[in-house]
Amino acid sequence: MADDVVKSALKLLEKDEIFEKKRSTNMLYNLLDYVLGSYYRTNTCREINYDKLIRICFDFEKNIESWDDITKHFKYDHNKSCHASIYWLYGKLSETNPKHSELFELYTAFKTLLKKKCFDKIEDNFFYRKFVKSYDMKVLKNKKYLLDFLEYFDYIKTLIMSNTIGEGNKKTYCDYIKYMIDLYKKMQKENGRKEYCAELIDFENKFKGKDELDFMKTNCYGETINILFNENFKITCSFLTEQPEIKPVNRNREVTVKQKKNYCKCNF
Repeated sequence: MADDVVKSALKLLEKDEIFEKKRSTNMLYNLLDYVLGSYYRTNTCREINYDKLIRICFDFEKNIESWDDITKHFKYDHNKSCHASIYWLYGKLSETNPKHSELFELYTAFKTLLKKKCFDKIEDNFFYRKFVKSYDMKVLKNKKYLLDFLEYFDYIKTLIMSNTIGEGNKKTYCDYIKYMIDLYKKMQKENGRKEYCAELIDFENKFKGKDELDFMKTNCYGETINILFNENFKITCSFLTEQPEIKPVNRNREVTVKQKKNYCKCNF
């Protein structure tokens, strides 16, 4: 299966000690998976009845309570961390198969939490465009796949060109890059509802007019990458290219990260 290409590459990265210590999006995902304290029923998550979605809501709510302290303690950029939390949600949802009604309630709860801690100073219209609330799990999975690829690409490229990894691992990474390029092309064609605009913009900024992928020919078994960037894309996704006005917010306060505990008072 095509997904196996992605899973194999990410599994290799997880075993890479240097990568695991980097302050990457992957580490932020791990922080979100590691819950602070115990669970309890809250007003924000009370409308959700599907067990798996309740857990997702609780996980994020418990972390968002101390989000400023956590990101400052681990020296993460606040805006980047908030952005990563959206893709953490996409990843969790793409692993489930919730009903539309149940997903609506989770999106409502997540919007409340994000607005409270992450996007409180950003105008609503821009926030809604960045937080795509798709009910198609394939769309959510593709969005996270491409975002993660853009985050991990430079490190993977360095590994491939260093000649310090075995041929098997090298092929896994080369196959991963090729798969993600093909996925980008597919997302470009399927962007009629503008659900992929954020990722397509980031991809274009990363690769258009640059030679980032030229190394593939000599390091990935003669693989040649050809990408045709659609000039109409800028018009289609122009609603995301204008940056919103952001009011200043004081985040310079004392860091007090709570001790993390691995127990839960809820039954799932």
